[in-house]
Amino acid sequence: MPTPKFHGCSNDAAFDTDPPPHPLAPTMPSSIPGPSISMVVTVPLAPAVPDQIFLTPIVPQQVNRYGRNVRVKDKYEAFLIKKGPLDCTEELAPVAGWEPLAQPEGALIFYHPYERVFTDADARDPETAVKLGKAVEKAKEEAGNAEIILNPYFELALELITKKDGEWVWGYYFDDHKKRVVFWFEDHMSDFLMGGVRGVERKSHAKYALESQYWKHVELFPNKRLLPVDVVLELKELVLFAQADGITSQTSLTRFTLAQIASIVSLVDLLRDSTEKERVHSVWITARFMKHLCRTKFVNFCGQPGARLDVDQSLYEESNAYSKNILFHVMNFILLGSPDAQSKVFRKVLVDEHIVDQRWEQYMDKLNSDWNEYTIFSTVMLAVDISFLAVQSVQTQPPVILLSYMSTLCAMGSLVVTLLLVGQVNKYLRGSRTVMAAFLVGMSGSVFGIESFPLMLSLPFGLLIWGIILFAAALSTLILRTPGIIIVSIAYPMWVAIVVLAIWPLLAANGIHVGSFVWYWITKIHVPHPWHRNIENVSRTATSPSHV
Repeated sequence: MPTPKFHGCSNDAAFDTDPPPHPLAPTMPSSIPGPSISMVVTVPLAPAVPDQIFLTPIVPQQVNRYGRNVRVKDKYEAFLIKKGPLDCTEELAPVAGWEPLAQPEGALIFYHPYERVFTDADARDPETAVKLGKAVEKAKEEAGNAEIILNPYFELALELITKKDGEWVWGYYFDDHKKRVVFWFEDHMSDFLMGGVRGVERKSHAKYALESQYWKHVELFPNKRLLPVDVVLELKELVLFAQADGITSQTSLTRFTLAQIASIVSLVDLLRDSTEKERVHSVWITARFMKHLCRTKFVNFCGQPGARLDVDQSLYEESNAYSKNILFHVMNFILLGSPDAQSKVFRKVLVDEHIVDQRWEQYMDKLNSDWNEYTIFSTVMLAVDISFLAVQSVQTQPPVILLSYMSTLCAMGSLVVTLLLVGQVNKYLRGSRTVMAAFLVGMSGSVFGIESFPLMLSLPFGLLIWGIILFAAALSTLILRTPGIIIVSIAYPMWVAIVVLAIWPLLAANGIHVGSFVWYWITKIHVPHPWHRNIENVSRTATSPSHV
């Protein structure tokens, strides 16, 4: 079989067409003749178009496979199956060297085995095939000009971005199976590669982002590859570590829950039967897990001086004190501290503007449970308020009626807000990460910033508490306006005791402990009696550390 080479420039950057030595590099079938690029460009064209090919660097994440929305014929007609066994070889035969393949998820991809190029573009179209050939030629030429030797470990991927007025813009990237990175023939800065991670300064750190994109490429194009044993063993080591860390630590950095990790462990054990074989689904499974694990290392600054070791740990100084404007503090006071409490919980889920996946589902489950309880409490409160207003003695006291009306409105507001959160907001928070991120970004544009989200979540509880407080005020007003020495002597002390006990949890939640002030008043301010001294000695003995 002749060995095809691509020539035509002073710096020959053609791919070496010998069988690649790395298992993850695509295999070359010996049954297909080895066409050169010249064979591709001689495919008959329909109308002649200007030769304008533009290459722009992309990362595998920018391959728009899931957003193409290619429509099929919307007409039912039974397909005619001809006599004899079905033969699809004509449809599946290579077209100008491009072999059509089905990716495990079902996407149609094309692979040129002798140039080691993958693409989603439909190479069966003659014009597209010609442009693909020219794009491959230009990518090789530019790599040669950049003094990059395209050895057998390298692979090229092309993504058709736009074609308009004879201009074809192709996204491209190379990947290195030996180093497990993607690269380009030019310097490139990519927001898609960084993914919003701030503070990236070292190549040893950026390598994890490039490796994550490398595995994304293998996930997109897993066909014609062998699954190396060492990759499966590495994946198993990473998953076992994640499982052990999740079991022994409440602040594990893994993005998966323990139940998910247990399922992954069972899958990895099954992958060992597919090693050193061309099993496209096993390659896809391995690549997807490795992509997430490498991404986790990048986000957490693995191997860097400021590496994140706990999921709650913030890496940025300004993240320790999130800016809360004066309006937030006013609303926090009005809603009795509920927004600040929600904000603290939310900040354990959103660390450095990244959602902690394993906590998000628990967070949403807790919110839904709370919303169900608020619905019940608000309904009960409405019934209580309406019943209270029906009492004859209440109808003659305007202050009591006013307070009851306000309590009813707060309870009704809590019920309406809760139902809206369950019916409208919940669908965004339970959706995909893209939908969820878009929702949170939209909310962050308000006057409260990202704090508008916990503020919104605190409304059902805050309104419900105000409904209860106003009802208590109405009932207290009714009691205080009731004549009779017996009622006053019994109800007043009980009213004071209940108010004190109700305020106690609120003070404790804000770090104000009444007991400590009382103890200080007894032991420090008053002249200590002998039994006071004994109490102090016992207290000091009980709290002093023991030495073994």
